[in-house]
Amino acid sequence: MKTKELKNKTVFDFSDYPAIIEEITGISIKDSDRVEYYKKTCHPINKARDIEYLAYKIGDKQLEAAAASFAVKLEKERDEENGKAMKKGYIID
Repeated sequence: MKTKELKNKTVFDFSDYPAIIEEITGISIKDSDRVEYYKKTCHPINKARDIEYLAYKIGDKQLEAAAASFAVKLEKERDEENGKAMKKGYIID
């Protein structure tokens, strides 16, 4: 899977592994309200890291590498934005 394909994905898109997904998120794939809440509120970096961990647990090296790369990209973008804000004197919480 390519990094850009992960942009709109969460661990819940890999529903062949419900026990592992529940271990990672603490949410049953059957609990649609909590799944939707996770999808709407979970930070993109955390979503990528959750996919990376799922891939590690199932032994999918390609997906693991793609998710790790995507998370690093998102972290770099966040750090650049935070750096710009700090130069302007904004407080980043």
